[in-house]
Amino acid sequence: MKKTIVLLVALVMIFALPVSAQEYDLDGEVSQKVNYLNDSETFEGLTELNLEFSKDFGFDKSIYLNPVFKLNYDENSEIDDLSLNDKLGENGEYDFLKEAYFNYYLENTDLTVGRQIIDWGSAYELNPTDVINPRDFTAEDPTSGELGVTSLKSDYYFDYQTSLTGVMVGEHRASPMPKAVKGMIDETATNMIKGSVYNSIYKITSDSDTAQKTTNTIMENNFSINDAEEREMEDLSDPEIALQFTRRNFKGYDLSVNYFKGYGDIPLITSDYEEMMKDLEIIAQEYSNTGSSTKEATLDFGYKETQAIGFSGRGSLADIGVWSEINYNQNEDDEKKLDVVIGGDYTFENNFYSVVQIFHRDYKDYEINEILEANGKDKLLTDENYLILHGELPFRSIHTLKGDIITDIESDSYMVNPSAEFSLGNNYNLDLGAVFMNDDNNKDSFSTLNMLAEEKAYVEFTWNF
Repeated sequence: MKKTIVLLVALVMIFALPVSAQEYDLDGEVSQKVNYLNDSETFEGLTELNLEFSKDFGFDKSIYLNPVFKLNYDENSEIDDLSLNDKLGENGEYDFLKEAYFNYYLENTDLTVGRQIIDWGSAYELNPTDVINPRDFTAEDPTSGELGVTSLKSDYYFDYQTSLTGVMVGEHRASPMPKAVKGMIDETATNMIKGSVYNSIYKITSDSDTAQKTTNTIMENNFSINDAEEREMEDLSDPEIALQFTRRNFKGYDLSVNYFKGYGDIPLITSDYEEMMKDLEIIAQEYSNTGSSTKEATLDFGYKETQAIGFSGRGSLADIGVWSEINYNQNEDDEKKLDVVIGGDYTFENNFYSVVQIFHRDYKDYEINEILEANGKDKLLTDENYLILHGELPFRSIHTLKGDIITDIESDSYMVNPSAEFSLGNNYNLDLGAVFMNDDNNKDSFSTLNMLAEEKAYVEFTWNF
């Protein structure tokens, strides 16, 4: 809160300085959104002030600040309990400074330092090569909920068509996940281990009641799960690095190749599972012999070191825009993930804008999947194949009907998001919409589809200035 007050005072002082309007730009947005959440049957509100301040210092330097003020509440909230930029429940806080950076322009190089969002990729909403900024899956719209990271970015331009971008990230930020998803992961891991402990004790006692009671005691007193903690940057070898080489207008296409070395955004098992199970066997034996044990076993989650290489391209075939992205990721334990996107867009004569996109994700050699399968359980991380459709149709010149559909090609799971945007004049807009997910969706599933949204109806009023 102190940082918020200090920066607010600084902004007021900047705006109060006797400078001409040409020396700085201030834009912003005030919005009020109300959601009706289907699962909890409650109303939730989000009031937001989003400011964008930029100022040039001559022709070669500039600063950009994007402070955001949010109040998140529901029908059970008390006024005295509301706190600026706090999310509801236990989902943490919104970033007060979404971005804050300094630009320095040289003859062939642009330097940017500070908290920033670096957008890579060319696909619609789901960008596999956009690997620098973590995604906030607890945000109102996770597809655009990227988190800024403190970094140094350098863009070197060989000519007007060719460039090389280098990024060094000085902090590791993980992707915040919904509480239900985290709970599902912990529950899956606990039940898996609980079954193994029960089997160990049953082999010794041959008594199901005794085995069940002893298992419950061990899981309560001698076993724990350690949550993942963001990686600390302690020396010069720790920062994340990324490179991107871009060639524009190569036979009509913009092409990019990128490399990333850093840490994952999603927690995975980092402890030695076999050693942990040996500890649990010793604990089970001690309980059988003496009725107790002081030994403890832990299952550790963390963010693994990872490397990724990706490719993205965008161009057109006749009047159809086309794009593709591929990203291959491998972490320190040789767990591999491959993401592929292929899509295109087309605008019809009636100005109906359409997008069709295929998204594929493939997991291979992930330890948690192998452990679950060895225990006769379903994988936690499963391959994903989605068809994504988007459409926009203007009506009466200034209003727009929109629709998004994401459907799982291999199952009956889908998400539908129809909406209408009404322009009320003088930079005022009113959005009405809803999100529907079919009954077959597993709300606690660790999948991209179920991490992106929840069933709701919403109304949002926005004023831009």
